[in-house]
Amino acid sequence: TVQDILTEEERMAATHLLGYVAESSVFENLEGRTLRRASLPQPAQVAPVQDILTGDFDGDSRKDIVVAGNQFGMRAAVGRLDAGRGLVILGDGQMRFSSAGPAGLDASQDVRRLKLLSASGKTLMLVASSNGAIEAYEWLQ
Repeated sequence: TVQDILTEEERMAATHLLGYVAESSVFENLEGRTLRRASLPQPAQVAPVQDILTGDFDGDSRKDIVVAGNQFGMRAAVGRLDAGRGLVILGDGQMRFSSAGPAGLDASQDVRRLKLLSASGKTLMLVASSNGAIEAYEWLQ
């Protein structure tokens, strides 16, 4: 528990924050004063998101998102959280997002990291999973 980890003085000096939304979301920084939240589409809510990439993945000059995750290390009574397959989410530039589906991505393992790599004129997405091989997908626009 927190009481086991922190002293009473540390607990009293700690910043206390409350969360009211339990869903995968993105936040826009509005001139450093406040954040605006937008929910990701329903397919991004089916499993824990462990890593996120942003970029213009469909060539329309608007920020898009790729998410992947899952959580295999759960107690047996709970079972694995393994419904995620990786997801490409297209943005419209106004903080509204729609699912483009996996778009050829099969990130169905216990994914921990996504990384883009450009080599020989190609863009590759690397997918690293716990206890698994690193997979590479060529990104085609």
